[in-house]
Amino acid sequence: MSETLPSEIEVATGPDGITTYDFPPRKLGNWRWFGLIPVGFGIGVISFITVWTIGFVGGLIQILGPWGGFSTLFTLPFLGGGLAAIWIGFVVLMGRTRLCVTDRHLISIEKVGWFSWKRRVVRSDVARLQVQAGVSGKVNGEPREFASSKEFAVLTAELTCGKSRLLVPGYPREWLVALANELSTLLTVEARTTEVPTRIVPVAVVDASTISNGGIERLEQPAESLIDHQILPDGCVFTVPAPGVWQGSGGLFGFSLLWCGFMTVFTTFAGFAFANGKPNNDDAVWIFPLFITLFWAVGIGVLVASINMGRRQAAIAVTNGRMKSIVSGLFGTTRKEWELAELETVRKGPSGMEVNDVPVMQLHIVPRTGAKYGLLTGRDEAELEWMATHLRRYLSGARDAASDDNAE
Repeated sequence: MSETLPSEIEVATGPDGITTYDFPPRKLGNWRWFGLIPVGFGIGVISFITVWTIGFVGGLIQILGPWGGFSTLFTLPFLGGGLAAIWIGFVVLMGRTRLCVTDRHLISIEKVGWFSWKRRVVRSDVARLQVQAGVSGKVNGEPREFASSKEFAVLTAELTCGKSRLLVPGYPREWLVALANELSTLLTVEARTTEVPTRIVPVAVVDASTISNGGIERLEQPAESLIDHQILPDGCVFTVPAPGVWQGSGGLFGFSLLWCGFMTVFTTFAGFAFANGKPNNDDAVWIFPLFITLFWAVGIGVLVASINMGRRQAAIAVTNGRMKSIVSGLFGTTRKEWELAELETVRKGPSGMEVNDVPVMQLHIVPRTGAKYGLLTGRDEAELEWMATHLRRYLSGARDAASDDNAE
């Protein structure tokens, strides 16, 4: 067992050179019962889809004959979503994590009994390991800590491309910081001992819970960033171009194309069968256009939303003691403005969406009172940290100026 890790984490190295870190079941106390919410939701979705399939799809088969059976394909995403919700619930209730370090990958395995789910990260792609502790928010306008760092922290791997990958969620901060330091040493040694170095600097460890206002300092603009940064006499302007529908939609654009493509084929064949068939129940003829319209609305809605995400442009300016943001897209332009003295911080934070269990990040402008404002969802995380770092410095300068005025 590693001397630097707590005794609760079991460490073993096999003959194949794979090192495993086995974590115990999470000790979330009464918070674990919140896992019953996604379990109940998932069971409800699956039950509804099952009843819907028996009744609604059965009616389509009566109208369209064998062609109506193709409608069962549309139940698969909903069944998958229900099963995913049940899995998340059981992970909260009784799950534990195993982290495997191979010669090429870091493999995070979420285990619930005999079942498991794997996430892989290429070792040479890891640029930084970050520990984020605690879950907080506001209830009725008052700050509240939902889970402290003693019971809940998350270890993520930040890649050289700027993306983040979840490694170990839901354990005490002290455990994950110790593990991050051990992994950092291991990965750095690997890079230094190869004939052709794959990394110039050691893998850094960032304990985000110890950073004031949750802000990670990044002064240099990422090499591949296309954001224009202009320095003004009393501030700065960040002009953020549209990322494009493929990169900026997080995969939704491709999904919408597949959905609409399948709907085109299905509508063509089903319409042909409907026009030439003889339904057994003439009173149920309205079901087919209603069914088609519903699923076309979903596909078109996702397509429009993904195009909007890809075409959004933004600008953030600090000047004359104020911070302004402008975000424009297909549905118009949104403008926000704050006095610098009204703001608490600017930081990278989760948007509330997840892709493959990894939070999608955005830029948070956090006022001293009221709700935070999120923008630039899905942008490169290194870009978000870089912009937040410079914007926080103007906030700090405004506070210092205000303190000097008060002292006088």
